[in-house]
Amino acid sequence: MEQKMFCYQCQETAGCKGCTACGVCGKTPEVAAMQDLLVYVTKGLSAVTTQLRKEGQTVDKSLNHLISVNLFSTITNANFDNESIIARIRETLAVKEELLAKVQNKDNLPEAALWNGSDFEEKAKTVGVLATENEEIRSLREMGNRLDIAKVHPHKFRRTLATMAIDKGMPIEQLQQLLGHKRIDTTLQYAMVKQSNVKAAHKKYIG
Repeated sequence: MEQKMFCYQCQETAGCKGCTACGVCGKTPEVAAMQDLLVYVTKGLSAVTTQLRKEGQTVDKSLNHLISVNLFSTITNANFDNESIIARIRETLAVKEELLAKVQNKDNLPEAALWNGSDFEEKAKTVGVLATENEEIRSLREMGNRLDIAKVHPHKFRRTLATMAIDKGMPIEQLQQLLGHKRIDTTLQYAMVKQSNVKAAHKKYIG
């Protein structure tokens, strides 16, 4: 069945996993999409204010309140008024554009900071949880977001496995075979050596 939305904010989510057609609480897919977009533009505003502060410019403290209200507006059962959420998106974009004009170096700003607000409905489809079509990759990314781990992807598990194997004393040649590497140099790039193990080895073999 096609998922129209994905919300897992509360303990009442369908099947204790997430609401995909309509929220158990009554939230509609349209509201969920605009809430996703509000979070997106709020991230863009935050990126702009962060850059301004890095450049030594003063950012009005009232913006902290705006961001807090935006985030609160996306909490389940806080606000199901689609028009009021759209109004907050428009206000946030207007404030962001005004501040963006003051940024001296825009090279490292994320796309959310540069988006000008064209076609809310289409943009919302690309910024929410469902923007990632592959369910496995989507789950990994959401897990990374919850754990504050950047760029989570399946390949990271191979690096973790390699590091844990080396840490537990697995010979590098065997690890090479396990990972399917033709060159042992590749395996060495995968495995991270803990500094504590280096110190222990130094004490054991050198003293």
